[in-house]
Amino acid sequence: DSRFPNRDPHFLFDYGNPDLDGVSVKEITDHKWNARTISFLVQWADGTSSWEPLFKCSPLLALDVYLSLKGVSHPRELPKLRRSPRNA
Repeated sequence: DSRFPNRDPHFLFDYGNPDLDGVSVKEITDHKWNARTISFLVQWADGTSSWEPLFKCSPLLALDVYLSLKGVSHPRELPKLRRSPRNA
C-alpha cells in the first residue's frame, strides 16, 4: 500500500499459519504413531519438513486442516497404521 509502504501485513492480521521456532508452517502432510504418542510431518515455508509432536502442532491451523481432510475431529481419532521403514 502506498500510504503505508513499510507496514508488515502479518503484524495486523493473523493469516492462520503460526510458526514453530520462527519458520512459517505451510501444511501438515502426514502423521505417525509411536506407541501412544503421535507426531506430524510439517512442511515448512522454506521447503524443508520435519516430524513434530502434537504439543507443538496443536495450536496450528494446519493441524485443523489436516484433521478435516482425514475426516476426524481430534488427533486421537487418526488411524494407527504401520509404516514402512522409509516413512518412519
